[in-house]
Amino acid sequence: MLATEIADDFICPSNEVKLIDAVTAFSLYVIQHPSELTAFYVVPMRQAFRAAYPCPGRNP
Repeated sequence: MLATEIADDFICPSNEVKLIDAVTAFSLYVIQHPSELTAFYVVPMRQAFRAAYPCPGRNP
């Protein structure tokens, strides 16, 4: 996976998001999608953050 592929994702956490919020978002995502743990960790992490912190006006 290239850094540009990650940068192309639209992830928009607010300024109030704390590290524990991101950890929780990732943890909940992998609990709900356990089959994605076979992928390199960046893939499910990116998908978890896209779901938890979508950008207004953008489709994931």
